[in-house]
Amino acid sequence: MCGIIGYVTGALDASGESAVHKLLYGLEQLRSRGYDSAGIAVQEHGALYRVRTTGDVQSLVPGLEVNGFMQSRCGIAHTRWATHGGRTVENAHPHSDKDERSMLVHNGVVDNYLALKKELEAGGYEFASQTDTESIILLIRDVYEKSGKKNLFQATKEALKRVEGTFAIALIHADYPDTIIAARRGSPLVIGVGNGEQYVASEAYAFAKYTQTVVYLDDNDVALIRPNEHVIESIEHSRRVIREQRTLQLATYNVELGAYPKHTLREIHRQPQAIVDAIRGRYVREDGRAHLGGLHSSSDALYEAERVYLVGAGTAGHAAEVGQWIFDRFAPSKDVQTYTPDEFLDRSLKLLPGRDVVFVISQSGETADTLKTLGEAQSRGVLALGIVNAVESSIARATNAGVYLRIGPEIGVASTGAFTAQLAVLLLTALYIGRRHDLHRDIGIAAIEALERVPERIDWVLRLEEEIRALAYKYATFNGCFFLGRGYNKPLAKEGALKLLELSYVQAQPLSLKEMKHGFIARVSKEFPAIVLAPQDVYYKDALNNIQELVSRECPVLALVTEGDRDVRDMVSDVIEIPALIAGEDQLFNIFPEAVAMQLFAYYTAEARGCDIDKPRHLAKSVTVG
Repeated sequence: MCGIIGYVTGALDASGESAVHKLLYGLEQLRSRGYDSAGIAVQEHGALYRVRTTGDVQSLVPGLEVNGFMQSRCGIAHTRWATHGGRTVENAHPHSDKDERSMLVHNGVVDNYLALKKELEAGGYEFASQTDTESIILLIRDVYEKSGKKNLFQATKEALKRVEGTFAIALIHADYPDTIIAARRGSPLVIGVGNGEQYVASEAYAFAKYTQTVVYLDDNDVALIRPNEHVIESIEHSRRVIREQRTLQLATYNVELGAYPKHTLREIHRQPQAIVDAIRGRYVREDGRAHLGGLHSSSDALYEAERVYLVGAGTAGHAAEVGQWIFDRFAPSKDVQTYTPDEFLDRSLKLLPGRDVVFVISQSGETADTLKTLGEAQSRGVLALGIVNAVESSIARATNAGVYLRIGPEIGVASTGAFTAQLAVLLLTALYIGRRHDLHRDIGIAAIEALERVPERIDWVLRLEEEIRALAYKYATFNGCFFLGRGYNKPLAKEGALKLLELSYVQAQPLSLKEMKHGFIARVSKEFPAIVLAPQDVYYKDALNNIQELVSRECPVLALVTEGDRDVRDMVSDVIEIPALIAGEDQLFNIFPEAVAMQLFAYYTAEARGCDIDKPRHLAKSVTVG
């Protein structure tokens, strides 16, 4: 979602990089979160100045250069993803009090902002934006002035006691040179400790180039940050607290576009290597066992648990739904249930310590509602484990243990490589549990051998790219479609529909094959095609029957079929082939090439429709508000 970066130094270093240079760099690193506006505020000669834009981050530069801010030593910056108020300069961060003596950036949602706004307006304050954020900066100013302007740090703590909801903030004030005040509740914030300089950001990637020493703020922490020190106190009890300094464990990844026109396409093509990275060193082929070091400390609890909950939102939620099929196949002794975070929270009273285990799944590790799931499980004494990509994320730090995807950062907002990596990790996790119970060694060996072949099968699909591109351009004229599948293919159909919707804005309706007859068939027409997942598996006859019903009603059908399938090819308008399974290979392994084929189709549909593929409208990479 929104991105925060702040920087303060006592003097410019030998490189000559000022606050503005480092703030711009930080915003570029946070761009994968998605944003619709951006802004920077700096301290300069006893005053504050800001530049805001509804364009991209680089469009801030001319305003900064013209006004001579490029040598500033302290500042804050932000990329906004709109929650309250539209995409306008007035709604862009940083927000200011009326005389621009204080400025603030904010991630999160203020639940009681309307009540605060009404109170502040009654006290004579005027609001310049439609945002909930402005209520925070004006409330801090109000408390500060009523205290006689004695202590901004204390005034900030007092003001934040009255804020309901979630926030991560960074604040600068003209009266406090070379100083940033930062605080968090329910939204991530991390301090970077350098030599005579300090950073604060919503993600450590924003400053990892400059320092690897970090301090993570906990909920209700407020920090006073200066070039050579930071002091942290609790909003609740105003006592100083000590947070551990840590060394970042961020691997270095190449995220340059190279020959690819978009990051999303690069990430689709990188999936064979991403799967290799996700599974490397995590299995013993000869014994059909998974070796997951991150779960070692929890192995007994996993063995003894009766129920396993898989919880995720969006793409991670679809991975969880496929994961239920994977667990049913490779860890059949466990009762596995899949929920979205809100569904899980509604049913959390049923959790039983010692009998239940919860896996929370998130690409970013910062998904707000998934974090609530984690906290609820832990509050009930239930073992909570994570499947995440970001090593230093909130979920990674808060879970008892877990498994990392190890695929590196995704820049494209719509997740692609993380989905297939989540499937691979879920498969290894099911083997890890299943082989400790009664899963036969030969089934485990066959599964691992099939998993080793997944990169080749994805490569097979990637070689069909031009064929898929042509089909996407053909179907791009339609404004809606069905996505149909059964069994493990139903959650895959949901993910295919989501990708098409995210990237191209085509309204895609996912359904089980058998659901079509129950009302939805009324929508079938020449103008509303169906995309059917129809590999030669146990549901193949159902797929044939449904395809025949669609075709008889003049519905254009694009089917994903097993290579060489002439029966479906002769029935439908178009097909995309996926590689056939080898003898004895489990049908579940169709999920990987099918997922990649659907990603390519969605990508090129979006290209044909002229969409901003890497940054789809209204979307954020990391949904840090509930």
